[in-house]
Amino acid sequence: MGLLNLLICFPLPILFAILLNEIRNGPFKRIVQTASSFPNFISWVIVSVLLITLLSPDSGIVNRLLVNFGLVDKPILFLGWPEYYWWIAILSNAWKGTGWTAIIYLAAITGIDRSIYEASELDGANRFQKAWYITVPSIMPTIGIMLVLTIGGLLGVGFDQALLLGNTINEPKSNVLQYYIYQKGLITGDFSYATAMGLVVSVISLGLMLFANFVSKKTKDVGVM
Repeated sequence: MGLLNLLICFPLPILFAILLNEIRNGPFKRIVQTASSFPNFISWVIVSVLLITLLSPDSGIVNRLLVNFGLVDKPILFLGWPEYYWWIAILSNAWKGTGWTAIIYLAAITGIDRSIYEASELDGANRFQKAWYITVPSIMPTIGIMLVLTIGGLLGVGFDQALLLGNTINEPKSNVLQYYIYQKGLITGDFSYATAMGLVVSVISLGLMLFANFVSKKTKDVGVM
């Protein structure tokens, strides 16, 4: 799940920030930016209730659309199939965090010298070429730092969804490491074992972040320390 989160959720804010930067209508751009960042302030409890309601096999709008368009013969119990759980968790995580994280990249894009874009226009560069050859390289230090921090948090992905969306049926996919530690410590009362596991996870996470930082410093001369 951590790798899927890295592959899917990490590039989305970068792409969204670049696309948002290309919007020339100021008021519309501010509305989109505000609306996209709003989900970050919604509690995972509320998000989980919305997901359970939308994906319900009885009254959920997702199943109704799938049945009405003839894509499925009968409603699907999304949260009752382990195969669907990872995608539900990852996509909900992307929806919740993409707009908020994009603000960081938008701030980096704002700091790019406008004269570089003007010079590229004189050379005949189109909007895609300006984004690929100017915007992306210019925000690469920010991307590097965010990547290091994301890699450091790989083992902590999915706890909120596991706590709120997990059940005995999808447990093979929903019982992530942090939720397992939570179960051992606060549910079964095995505090020493849970503490030891939490310490090991913290050490491994620190090691991952230090390794990612070392690679980033060697390749792009960018790092968090």
